[in-house]
Amino acid sequence: MQQRLTRTFQIIVLAASSVILLVLLLMLQRGRRPEWKTYQRHYRQKSSDSTKTARRAKLQINQIILADFDRIDRCMTCHKGVDDPRMQSEPLPFRTHSGNFLKQHPSEKFGCTICHGGQGQAVDARNAHATAANVHWDRPLLSDDHLQSSCGQCHLAIFSSTSTFSGAPVFQRGQAIFTHEGCLGCHKARGVGGSVGPDLTEQGGKTRHEYNFSNVAGEKTVSNWLYNHFKDPEMVSPGSQMLAVDLSVDELNALVTFTMGLNKPDIPFDYFSTETLNEFKGKRRQLEGEEAFAMICSACHGKKGEGKSYTDYKMGVPGIGGQDFLST
Repeated sequence: MQQRLTRTFQIIVLAASSVILLVLLLMLQRGRRPEWKTYQRHYRQKSSDSTKTARRAKLQINQIILADFDRIDRCMTCHKGVDDPRMQSEPLPFRTHSGNFLKQHPSEKFGCTICHGGQGQAVDARNAHATAANVHWDRPLLSDDHLQSSCGQCHLAIFSSTSTFSGAPVFQRGQAIFTHEGCLGCHKARGVGGSVGPDLTEQGGKTRHEYNFSNVAGEKTVSNWLYNHFKDPEMVSPGSQMLAVDLSVDELNALVTFTMGLNKPDIPFDYFSTETLNEFKGKRRQLEGEEAFAMICSACHGKKGEGKSYTDYKMGVPGIGGQDFLST
């Protein structure tokens, strides 16, 4: 009996040792050929840069030190083709950067994560993108749907009638919705608005760890929380006084994108547009009556002053566009 137990124990130890050894060998192999080295080899092949000299060139981590932003970006370690016109039709991470954004925002001055989000110092996709639930990074990689929110950080001027966003149509649409839905009646933005709800300038700067996702299905991201909150405020935040916004899916996403772009990033002033900088300082034009009504009053009183139905809402809102009210 004792010999049988000894034999069984030896087999278990041998099996466990074999498994541990196999794991260690796999880890060693992965360490020798990390993900970024594989991408750099593939880039050489795709770019026809496979000469004898190129093959002997050292594979290395590339990085940009951004003192102004207090960050280090190593995204270009894998995204080698961002400024290579030969890579326009290639899949990520080899593809050339879209549009002309790098001409106005050179990577050596702006880096990548200030616009795209993600963990700039990581050199593997899982940690660099930080979108996985078990990667505890405050600002994961932004999805394509909400990437334009980054434009608002430096270029947005809410109270300007002349500011435009070339290449950011979703953000512009979100601004138009924000302007005509009366959001400022309850929320402050850039120092102006009501105090019933939270300040949206600060809301845009929050990280995903500052939200309660207990009543939100799907990804635990800021964009998903805001989307569901706009769609059904009471469900996401029980006790919320906010009225549901009657918008389509595309309109909700545009409003989410705009809201995420309201924050003021901690970067030097020379990165902001003049209009944005003046707005942060409190210098803005005076709103005319009709425009002010749309931006501040229409959320409750209706876009034409028709009010809210006492049948459809627990607390109706009186109409202020009727002759009886106007005569008063």
